[in-house]
Amino acid sequence: MSISLCINTCAGGPKAAETLSSGRQSHMQRSFALRNFILPAALADPTFSQVIVVGEWEPGNGYIYIEVPSERFSCVDALAQRQAGFERSRGDWVVFQHDDHLLERPTGWESMIDGRTESTDVLVPARYTRLRDVNGERLFNGEPEQPPNPPEGYASGHCCIYRREVIERCPWSAVPAVHQWDREHTKQIREAGFVIQYSDALRCWDVEAGSAPWI
Repeated sequence: MSISLCINTCAGGPKAAETLSSGRQSHMQRSFALRNFILPAALADPTFSQVIVVGEWEPGNGYIYIEVPSERFSCVDALAQRQAGFERSRGDWVVFQHDDHLLERPTGWESMIDGRTESTDVLVPARYTRLRDVNGERLFNGEPEQPPNPPEGYASGHCCIYRREVIERCPWSAVPAVHQWDREHTKQIREAGFVIQYSDALRCWDVEAGSAPWI
């Protein structure tokens, strides 16, 4: 089993200092975490057979960089970026994450995925932040039955792990270009018969400085 990591970003784009994230911070600010923490951690993780950065960034050692300029200067640009990243990926599974998130690697997480291959097509990790609590604070990541969100839950755009076949049959390029595109993609995935599950053991961390992701 091989796992590719695809990180979408506009942190190096020409308007990165002007456009704001959902956390009301400039996208350029994400460059610090991506360059100093997220990418080094990913490149040091033997879990990943490939690390791909796609969007507006910079070439570097150890990862594949694919330039996909922003067109809408919003989160919708992630759709084209993720599609381009997927087309270069080779993994049996592909992790898609935004540039302000870091997927923590617990011991043996490959076996966690292996053990779910018969019943899982998309795995949603638990999401945390340390921005106001050094021990970590759990955040919403699409889990079911948390009003006003859909009772069945959805595969959040922050960070999820997809079996390759899911994106082959439900490509990012076919997702409606709306702000909540992750919910639209979830509908397509479920209509295609794929199974989404949620994991408390897998964790991703929101590391965007200055934001308030608990709101």
